[in-house]
Amino acid sequence: MIQNKQKKQKILWGRVIDCLLLVVYPAISIYLLLMINKFTDKYTMIAGVVLFIIYAGYLLTFFIKNNIKIEVIRKVIMIILCGCLLFASSLVKGISDGIGNLSSTDTQEKTVVNIDVLVLKDRDTPIESIDELKDYTLGFQSGDQSKSITQAEEEVQKIIGNDYARYEYNDYSTIFHDYYNGYVDAIFINQNQKNYLTEEYASLYEDSIVLKTYTYTYTTNIEGNNIDVTKEKFTVYISASDEPDAPASNSLSDMNMLMIIDPTTNHITTISIPRDSYIPNPALDNYSDKLTHTGNDGVTNTVAAVEQALQIEIDFYVKISFSSLIEIVDTLGGIDVNVLISFTEQDEYRSFEPEDLITLQAGEQHLDGRQALAYARHRDSYVDQDLGRNQAQVEVMKGIIKRLMTVDGINKIDNVLDLLPSYTIMNFSNSQISSFVKKQVDEMEGWTINSIQLSNGRSDLATTASTGSLELSIYYLSKNDLVKLSGVYNIIENDQTLSEMTFDLNHLFEDYSTYEDNGLVELVH
Repeated sequence: MIQNKQKKQKILWGRVIDCLLLVVYPAISIYLLLMINKFTDKYTMIAGVVLFIIYAGYLLTFFIKNNIKIEVIRKVIMIILCGCLLFASSLVKGISDGIGNLSSTDTQEKTVVNIDVLVLKDRDTPIESIDELKDYTLGFQSGDQSKSITQAEEEVQKIIGNDYARYEYNDYSTIFHDYYNGYVDAIFINQNQKNYLTEEYASLYEDSIVLKTYTYTYTTNIEGNNIDVTKEKFTVYISASDEPDAPASNSLSDMNMLMIIDPTTNHITTISIPRDSYIPNPALDNYSDKLTHTGNDGVTNTVAAVEQALQIEIDFYVKISFSSLIEIVDTLGGIDVNVLISFTEQDEYRSFEPEDLITLQAGEQHLDGRQALAYARHRDSYVDQDLGRNQAQVEVMKGIIKRLMTVDGINKIDNVLDLLPSYTIMNFSNSQISSFVKKQVDEMEGWTINSIQLSNGRSDLATTASTGSLELSIYYLSKNDLVKLSGVYNIIENDQTLSEMTFDLNHLFEDYSTYEDNGLVELVH
């Protein structure tokens, strides 16, 4: 009697499990197919057929009566399959959510600007607060970020009124000179000007008291376009900043790379642009400046500057922070990179302490995140500094891509995508990224890549629009490089062959007055 009851309970529980599996398996399968369909049509169909065949086979086993062994095997296999499908669904959803967050539908970009009010520590008459600035002389920087400077001055006026003298400066070398020589008692500067401090003024913040930091957040519209990235050629500008609060802040554009992508032939042309390139700065009336400085007025200003200099229309931009490199590489478990030279570099906090320095020897090796960042940053050991660093950055990018293509790397794609929204700003739409990914997954075709280096120019010293009379190291682009680049771009854009390509060298740069020396060109307003 008891045995019959136990047998009936086992049969009942077996039927309950079968009923659950009959519902759960198709439900999970449909959810997984919906997730997969975001990335591929072709493999959604294949996966659907496979899942249906498995389910049909599962149903057929019900026609086998009075075989306990078959029933147990059937349940175990289906439970394992449901677990695998749940895991796959979670993985695909993570990737989908990562892409969705990366290509946010937000139409505005937030930029944070910090304005510091400085006074010297060793003043004869100490100043320790904003309200003590009354009746003193204050120095203000005009031009770059003048809106923020004006807002900071208005905040100070609420405290001390108009009882102060003011001087306005067009360049930082003059304002720092007057500050140290006592012509002004306090100065208002953008925090990103720490990047411009020459050896003469390197101790500015050590010598000063920051009375107040005024922080302002601005929003600008992110303008995309309607390019079909699966059928039309398009260009992408990549700007990377070494500042810790990038990309939220306007800061130097330390790495500059242009990519011309042809999705119909699966070909990418990359152009590494030296950060010290001497080109017009649209934000400063197109007066000549270093390319890296254009980032202080936002990535869209950098894009406009490069479009003018290279005469190439840029469709999309991606602004990233170097800080993301550490987390990305460590998330991937490190990358294999060919280190081109032996060198020693500061750590991610720019520490000069001996125990914090990072030293690498030349050769193929496995790098963690801190080492990869040090290699991507370093430039002093190269004869051609900026150009050598550009090549190192390419090696790091290749290492990341190769790692992502491994089985272990693919399993970590969703983790990498989770990191990127905090470190990236772009003007791709969600639908553009999704359609591009779907095309690649459906076709599974390899890509060819070639690189162009603008390496035939010359380094020199010159004043820049951002720093006024202060001479900085700059890089004159070679006119021959620009002509070659213009030709390559037009060939790709217009589906021309080399024999069909023609352009007028005499009018190629007619929008600029130019300085030429052995084929070098300085683009100036």
